[in-house]
Amino acid sequence: MNARTPSRFSPLLTWVAAMWVAEIIDALVFRHALDGLGIIPRTIHGLVGIAFAPLLHRDFTHLLANTGPLLIAGSLISLNGPATLRRVTAIVWILGGSLEWLLAPPGICSIGASGVVFGYIGFLLARAIVCRHPLSIIAALVCAWFYGASIIPNVFPTAESAAQRISWHGHLFGLLAGIAAARATRRGRP
Repeated sequence: MNARTPSRFSPLLTWVAAMWVAEIIDALVFRHALDGLGIIPRTIHGLVGIAFAPLLHRDFTHLLANTGPLLIAGSLISLNGPATLRRVTAIVWILGGSLEWLLAPPGICSIGASGVVFGYIGFLLARAIVCRHPLSIIAALVCAWFYGASIIPNVFPTAESAAQRISWHGHLFGLLAGIAAARATRRGRP
């Protein structure tokens, strides 16, 4: 790779850097006022959240909690190349956010990258089934090892998710969007 060729991980690292810059600006300049730009179901104002919600976080603890899983799952997807990561991210970001805007309960404002993280997890697990390629199967096993125990409890409502104000529906719709992305990006016959 020459100096002008971007790394297969460049889109992922750029996105993570953008999330951190957005949170620093939101915290220091806007005193978290940008958090109101999240997904607010079935409102015109909430449509903006489809574009901005994955970049915004409640605080640095929330951002840090999403950064690690995003880097791990995103890196596994990036092994297929930066174009695959960009396509999967676009599908998960737009489809998952749109589903949340259409179907989530009213009166919430959802922010954070966890819907995209769950979309990446859904993609990796579904890709192993759809493609049956050894690299996809290994990536799914790594993903299941790291996140298997947290997938089910975080995509359905629980007392803990309600107490912590966790958007389980964002997780669920992200996971479903990731599965759709696996089908949409598949090449050839399964």
